[in-house]
Amino acid sequence: MVKNFSVLIPVYNFNVFPLVEQLDKIAHHFDSSYEILLIDDNSSSFFKEKNKTISLFKNVDYIELDKNIGRSKIRNLLFEKAKYKYCIILDCDVLLAKENFLTKYLDLLEDDNVIVGGHVYFPSPPKDKAKYLHWLYGRKIEVQNLEQRTFNDYASFMTNSFGISKNLFQKLKFNESISEYGHEDTLFGFELEKQKIPIVHINNPVVHLGIDNEENFLNKQEKAIQNLVKLYKQGNYKNELENNIKLIKFYNLFYNKFFYRFIIKIFTLKINFFKLILPFDFIKLSWLNLWKLKKFDYYFKND
Repeated sequence: MVKNFSVLIPVYNFNVFPLVEQLDKIAHHFDSSYEILLIDDNSSSFFKEKNKTISLFKNVDYIELDKNIGRSKIRNLLFEKAKYKYCIILDCDVLLAKENFLTKYLDLLEDDNVIVGGHVYFPSPPKDKAKYLHWLYGRKIEVQNLEQRTFNDYASFMTNSFGISKNLFQKLKFNESISEYGHEDTLFGFELEKQKIPIVHINNPVVHLGIDNEENFLNKQEKAIQNLVKLYKQGNYKNELENNIKLIKFYNLFYNKFFYRFIIKIFTLKINFFKLILPFDFIKLSWLNLWKLKKFDYYFKND
């Protein structure tokens, strides 16, 4: 079992106190040295004020940046500053689902592997109906059980919770050309596969709390699609993207056929009737998938 470790958390516009409190309470019982290192990527003053109190915890190091550097750079920076050889990195908008969360990582971490714990959403939908689409997508599409993640071990890699040695991470790093939301984890998974670094998927989830309203959720999805188009056109990972990303598979197979293009155009129209025809979860998700195809086509042809 790993004795000394760093927990790394990139922070942006989220109250991270409950997560730090959880981590400190669990880690306090370990007979080892540890740190909880957080770097704030220039959040709003409201969240900076809320998060200042985390510095009261003994083993917490909290740093604020005066300029936003993006999702990939801040994660690379956290690993550069980490004190200890073995690291667990978490998104800021999560809570731990299990009290033995750290133990399950530290029992398996080695110099040359990556441990991925997975994530879940709360089973009950949010009270705010504007957040329902994100919650539904997360529960039905995004979350994969252990069997699914193990079957697609590299393609299912996600950044919200994983463990890795600092030395191994420095050989890989996140692609800093991706600064906004989307697909930095996809490329990291491809690099792990290319370098034949084993991923060990375990049942050790974090609970995802950061659920966006429909407008913000769709904006983030659109940014992710823009990133995906950019990566696809660059060509460095063309085969990997075509083999692993369902959106690209469907686009190449169906989008340019007239019938499918017509259906997509009709089904994704932004009209008042739109709200009336989406009372069922299946239809909501079908609409979202078709909307994503339409956005992919737009950026593919116009960027």
